[in-house]
Amino acid sequence: MGKVVLAMFISLDGFIEARAEDGRRRLIPPAYSADVDRYWIKPNTGAAVMMYGRVCYAGMASYWTSPAAAPAEAKTLAAMRKIVFSRSLSKADWANTTIVRDDIAGTIAGLKAETDGELILIGGAGIANAFMQRDLIDEYRLMVFPVVLGV
Repeated sequence: MGKVVLAMFISLDGFIEARAEDGRRRLIPPAYSADVDRYWIKPNTGAAVMMYGRVCYAGMASYWTSPAAAPAEAKTLAAMRKIVFSRSLSKADWANTTIVRDDIAGTIAGLKAETDGELILIGGAGIANAFMQRDLIDEYRLMVFPVVLGV
């Protein structure tokens, strides 16, 4: 049976998003390092299923299908099964992606029953909150990094 892992970046003061100069919310990306590779990239790319909210999915798909992406990692991610939770996304162009529009709990129950391994959820506050409200998270994998974003 699979387990759902919420994987998120978080600041020292508990922020997972910050406002960018254009006023939009952005996920906080860490600078690449050997530690990020060892404790974040390798464990998360070993997942049986990657799951995203719509905004995170759009950013990930855009980057990992672009020429800027590292070819080996892009190939690995393209081959993985991916789920994007969205009511508004009309199509998913990244390989092996399924759109789930409703019944999050039922979808997760089915995925857990049919999957051996981790179902990694990467996304923003909205999708994380939806999963937490439905008690769907089995493990929290938070990467805390040394910045303070609060007031």
